Amino acid sequence: MEEYIDIRVDLLRKFTVNVFKKLGVPAEDAEIAVDVLIAADQRGIDSHGVQRFKRYTDGLQTGVMKPVSDMKILKETPNKLVVSGGDGLGQVVIYRTMKLVID
Repeated sequence: MEEYIDIRVDLLRKFTVNVFKKLGVPAEDAEIAVDVLIAADQRGIDSHGVQRFKRYTDGLQTGVMKPVSDMKILKETPNKLVVSGGDGLGQVVIYRTMKLVID
């Protein structure tokens, strides 16, 4: 049987944002990534929630992921946008890509 621990969302958010920042992720990017992880948990999509936090911190520490994404638009047409995330945090890359598409 699985055990769950209840943690206040505000404390979890503060902790995870601070860890990302200590690993070199800019504050705004850390907040975007953490908001997505917490929102996934709140929607019951645990597979994409805070349980993945260790994967991201490990990736940042080993250099598999970069704390600052070097986003580049590879191709743009009237109905398509292909973006390279530059090994950055996927939540941040997709958030910024979505903003580009909306604009």
